Amino acid sequence: MKGKVKLWNVRRGWGFIVAEGVQYFAHHSGIKSNQSYKLLVDNQTVEFDPVNTEKGPKAVNIRPTDCVSEEVCHENIN
Repeated sequence: MKGKVKLWNVRRGWGFIVAEGVQYFAHHSGIKSNQSYKLLVDNQTVEFDPVNTEKGPKAVNIRPTDCVSEEVCHENIN
């Protein structure tokens, strides 16, 4: 599924992704990256797998599809 990062809290490592009118919780552990520190930024386009949990919709296997800054592109895609 494709969506956009609505909010990303860098300090806490979590945020929300919106896709098809649904808001999904996203945690840094769900980001697919070769880097030790996984980062997303607001308005970044991502692909992810949606799952339903007891706490609500969650995004897992999150894959950035665009580079909103050179730093984010390098950290998450390379």
